[in-house]
Amino acid sequence: MAEPTVEQQRAIALASARLRLQDQQPSAAEQVANDPVTKGAQAVLDTSPADLAAANPAVRLGMGAISPILGAAQLGAEALGNKS
Repeated sequence: MAEPTVEQQRAIALASARLRLQDQQPSAAEQVANDPVTKGAQAVLDTSPADLAAANPAVRLGMGAISPILGAAQLGAEALGNKS
């Protein structure tokens, strides 16, 4: 049998290199699924609307500002005998 030509040897080497690379690298779908940004986005999508609203900085500021007023109202209600 005749020896392969230089072009055939190059083609064989290129094909075997491509196969090695294919075996080592994950597919594009696997890369996207394992990407930290994708995982973070999925975590946000799994979050309830109440949790998202509570995490809003404006809501947090408002709750912090109104907290003393709510405490005073609760203290006043307990002083008047309302235990609810």
